[in-house]
Amino acid sequence: MLIALELDARKWKCPRPLIETKLCLRQLTSGQKMRLLITDTSSQRDIPKWLSATGFEFAITPQQTEVMEIIITKREHDV
Repeated sequence: MLIALELDARKWKCPRPLIETKLCLRQLTSGQKMRLLITDTSSQRDIPKWLSATGFEFAITPQQTEVMEIIITKREHDV
């Protein structure tokens, strides 16, 4: 899997991880993938909800630690 962009938001608290995620997704073209790393519990709850509500394709890898990894794929019609 080729990751075009990685956002390490482990040091940030809500709402910054979501805001930065939105900005990063704007940089991607259709079909590109972004890797997001987050530790903030509010962001771990809110970002997947936002991705689902906006129709993004994403996968959350099983957590081995407090870090959540989300792989997001930008599609042609996404923001």
